Amino acid sequence: IVSNNHIDPPPNKVTHGTIDTTIHMDLNVNGLSAPAHYICREIKVRSILADKSEVPILWITDWDFNWQELYRYEKPVALPKGTRIIVDFTFDNTSDNIHNLSSPPVRVKFGLQSVNEMATVTLNTLPK
Repeated sequence: IVSNNHIDPPPNKVTHGTIDTTIHMDLNVNGLSAPAHYICREIKVRSILADKSEVPILWITDWDFNWQELYRYEKPVALPKGTRIIVDFTFDNTSDNIHNLSSPPVRVKFGLQSVNEMATVTLNTLPK
């Protein structure tokens, strides 16, 4: 699980949050979940290998609250020890976001309730 519990999208702003972590063993990624609520608009998960090449993991450019699923790969994605996992979230806490629960927009904090927001990714992995 990688998470950023310090998100705080202010009203009337589009903001970004990032998680950047390094894995400490060889892993096979079988899938992942990336739950978010109504302010989130985009989730991008990528891995950077030691040779600086990038392996895409997940990219949802128009997030929908109803997509809180476990996304499974047809074939596992092999990630060697030392790989960086970078997760970028875009939060749209404006009136232009048709999914925003508040009109006018209000400050939104991290939390488990739908009126809150999340920035969490859980990788479904097995040691290689």
